[in-house]
Amino acid sequence: RLQSLEPEAVEKYDYDVFISYAHDEGPWVYEHVYLPLKSATLPNGQKLEIFFDTEDIHVGADWQSKISLAIDESKFIVPVYSTAYFQKPYCLYEIGRAHRKWINEGRLSYCVMPIARGRPEIEQSVNDIEYESIDERPDVVQRILAKIVARLSSGNADR
Repeated sequence: RLQSLEPEAVEKYDYDVFISYAHDEGPWVYEHVYLPLKSATLPNGQKLEIFFDTEDIHVGADWQSKISLAIDESKFIVPVYSTAYFQKPYCLYEIGRAHRKWINEGRLSYCVMPIARGRPEIEQSVNDIEYESIDERPDVVQRILAKIVARLSSGNADR
């Protein structure tokens, strides 16, 4: 047998931000949430490591494990709440896992920072996490980004 000279691909799970969203809203989330977060830099010039499924899950990957581990090992989770979000079983799984992380890290950890689009009915199991509406506060993504950069820069969220 021939041994491959190519190094094995190493799965990466340590992210600064995990973005959770309904695929129905993918183009909007990509433009208004992912791109602003992806283009941000820390004061030392380092870019944020963002998990966005269409960018980080490749053909042949065990996508369920990858998503679970990415949520667990991300410093912040930014769910984009919408009516479609709370109708999708996998979105409910992601926010449930994020909620457990929020509880385990302490409610003051601010590791889950939801953004709402429209007026979704928030799932009862996660309605204790405060969210902000982008319809009411158009600058919410920039404000969340500023909080994330400040926390990562101050060492309050280990990098």
